[in-house]
Amino acid sequence: MGRERLQKRNKDIAIIGITIALIIVLQAIAEVLKILGLQFSFALGMIPVLVIAQLRGPKVGTIAGLAFGLTSMTIAAIKYAAVPVWQNVINPLISVLPRVIVGLVVSLVAGALNKVLDKRAIEGKKNNIVLEYTFSAIATLTGVLLNTIGFLGMFFAFSAGQTVGEYTIDLRYILTMVVAINTVVEIASFVVIVPAIVSALKRTKVFNEKKATEAVSEERETDISKSDALNNEVKNNADFTNSASEESFAEDDGD
Repeated sequence: MGRERLQKRNKDIAIIGITIALIIVLQAIAEVLKILGLQFSFALGMIPVLVIAQLRGPKVGTIAGLAFGLTSMTIAAIKYAAVPVWQNVINPLISVLPRVIVGLVVSLVAGALNKVLDKRAIEGKKNNIVLEYTFSAIATLTGVLLNTIGFLGMFFAFSAGQTVGEYTIDLRYILTMVVAINTVVEIASFVVIVPAIVSALKRTKVFNEKKATEAVSEERETDISKSDALNNEVKNNADFTNSASEESFAEDDGD
């Protein structure tokens, strides 16, 4: 039991490390695309958060959300330090907290939907890939909307009444941002991309608990077999030594 817990912890640490690296790289790519002329903001760094939250549960999902929030805040500090109103984005309550909530909530939604799939499996009903994809799409949509509404809601709370160029930050401005093209594109693309990734990863040994358990059992059986073979070899050597000693004593008595 201790060994299995240690293996799970080490696996989570490795997965978190890889997820954080993907968040940083993907969000950096999103910023480069915007510099190159992309007309809307595309939160590519959110993809690993949405995927891993559905696969590894609340703890890992929350950590991934925190990593995305810190990455976003760091980028905001670099880009918007000289723009008074956008300096508010450097506030952790705006850039970090909503993303932490996204990681947590998505994992909880996915966990609840996965229980439905597990119940169907116990009842002998077949879970087809369309149903799995639909449930993952629901969790993904929840995450995208939470990210947009959470970020803009906190931004509004700290920036209401301030001006951005010719615009005043009010409820109409925030609602316009919510239904902006970047939100529509994120929903349309993420609801397709994320469930496909989740579905594929669920079928790997790393994220499939059944396969992982079978792998551990096979490894344990291999260790036991090796131990038995070693014990047998030691026993045979001991028997051979004892037999040789008895023959030696017999020859000495004969002499």
